[in-house]
Amino acid sequence: MRRSLCAFAVLWCLGCQMRIEVRPSAEIRSAGDLMLKLKQAEAQVHRLSGEAKIQFDFKQGRGATGLLVALSEPSSMHFELLDFFGRPLKVLNANALRFGLWDATEGKYYRGSSSAENLGRFLPVNLPPDRWVSLMLGKVSLLSDARSSFRWDQRLQRYILILQGLESTQTVQIDPTSFRALQSDQTGPEGYQLKCEDFKFIDGATYPHKLSLQLPGNQGRIELRYKKITLNGAWDETVVSFTPPDRMILIEL
Repeated sequence: MRRSLCAFAVLWCLGCQMRIEVRPSAEIRSAGDLMLKLKQAEAQVHRLSGEAKIQFDFKQGRGATGLLVALSEPSSMHFELLDFFGRPLKVLNANALRFGLWDATEGKYYRGSSSAENLGRFLPVNLPPDRWVSLMLGKVSLLSDARSSFRWDQRLQRYILILQGLESTQTVQIDPTSFRALQSDQTGPEGYQLKCEDFKFIDGATYPHKLSLQLPGNQGRIELRYKKITLNGAWDETVVSFTPPDRMILIEL
């Protein structure tokens, strides 16, 4: 009887998943040290290209579709929203100065300055191109001129960075191994939430393959799942083009 109980106990323990305790790094002595580590980790990736699936939920509607992506910091971007058969529905090109949008459903090509309002014609999200690129690279924009503090959360096994500004507060959860942001919550007029999940080591960097973004001002929610991607590859400047396809109605904005 005693042997049976011992055997059962051994089998039960083998089936248990043991939690690995992570200790905070001795290098992190201040919020400034933590922010430096975060920026160093994020700086490993400055360019991305590949395929993704995007799900969105806006006041104007919701849906899910394929997405082709090419991004390069600080503000170069090329997006293709695809239909069920992999054909482009909308193609967006933008950089720091210019914007171009081919809308296949309307047979029109919109071209103008790369304002947040113009980019909102692609998806109803009022963000400038540099902010788009930063968010889709899984990077957090830290509050400037803010009072900073940090703590180690033993239960979550991660650092908590707190930035207190005049009108808003930002809380960033940071992984103690990769020093990548796991979640950023910001309150106030520009409040948003960014979650970074499914981290994988690819092309020499630890990178999240799932991004969830709750947009500022209750604009909506976007979830992005990267599938086949390349990080920091060679950049072809012709990817971001502002020449409309043939037989398209050109509308200058």
